[in-house]
Formats: sequence, C-alpha cells, structure tokens
Amino acid sequence: KLREIWNTLFLNLAICAGVTLVVLVLTNVTVSAYQDTIERLAITDKLTGIYNRRAFDLLCRESLLDAARNGSNLSVILLDIDGFKGINDRFGHAAGDRVLVAVVRALQAGVRVSDILCRWGGEEFIILLKNCPLEQAAHTAEKLRTAIETMTTLVEQREIRITISLGVAQYRPGDTEESLLKRADAALYRAKEGGRNRTERG
Repeated sequence: KLREIWNTLFLNLAICAGVTLVVLVLTNVTVSAYQDTIERLAITDKLTGIYNRRAFDLLCRESLLDAARNGSNLSVILLDIDGFKGINDRFGHAAGDRVLVAVVRALQAGVRVSDILCRWGGEEFIILLKNCPLEQAAHTAEKLRTAIETMTTLVEQREIRITISLGVAQYRPGDTEESLLKRADAALYRAKEGGRNRTERG
C-alpha cells in the first residue's frame, strides 16, 4: 500500500516536472520571438519595411571601418522624391504613403542584393553600396532615376508620375559618416537646384 502511494507520488512529481519543463521551453521561445520582433522593429521602417536611419548608422559605421581597413570602395546614394509635399497636399497622406511604397519597390528592384537601402526620413532614402566605386554608383543612381521616371502610380483612379533627385558620393580615406554624407547631401542639393530629376556627384 505504502509502495503504491510512493509510486503515485513519484509519477505525479514526474508529470509536474515535465509540465514545468514544457512551460519553461514555451516561455523561452515566446520571449525570444518577442525580443527578435522588438529588435527588428527598432531598425525597420514601419511603412516600407526597409531599414530605418538607426539601422543605417550602425551599418554605415561598420562599412566605413571595413573600407578604411581593407581599402575597399564604398559609395552612398542619397535621394529625394521630387515635389512629394505637393502629392500629400493634393491627394492626402494615404496617397503619399502609396507613392513611398511604390518608390521603395522600384529601388529594391534596381539595386544589388548586397546594397543596403534605408529610409533616411520623410521622402528621403539612402543606399549604401559596398565594393562600389563612384562611377558604378553614379550608373546605378541613373538607372534608378530612369526606372522611377518611367513608372506610374495609381492615386485616386489617376496615374501620376514621380521623379527623384540623387546625390552620389564615394568614401575617401579619413572620411567619417558625417563627412561622407555631407558630400552626398551637397550633391543632392545641386541636383535639386539644377532642375530636379537628375543625378549629381559629390
């Protein structure tokens, strides 16, 4: 009789231990998945699904170190949607969001798998091109400009055309993220001042 009680007790303890182990495993998996989601959201643009500015800062810092250490080519393309405020004012922010998503899809189709596309803010985007000299980056920029120029986006049953302006710059020895992006930004400014829908080098 006593032996049966002990056997039952051990069986119950084993079942409890098994249930506890399963609960701990499931909890760990859930927490890990939640943590991964939080980390992904922290570096991802919610609207377009591409990297955000925070992610770019981290990736650019690593790429600059690699370029300085290995002497490899590194270029950036900073681009801006021309007249985007007018699209928002005329058609509303929902239409503006559709335009942003359409532009991102076109940009993704026109860059290499190794290139890093990020939303810089608002209607500005930046592309980090590893192992890519200025000439090749400028060629990529022109290819993207042409692709955007020739596409149409449906907004309120109307097809609207979009153009972009781009500034391209290449890493120089001693460059920081700030100095590299300053040249790209200056080139983008010249593209805007020069009539938009064009590429300038910095």
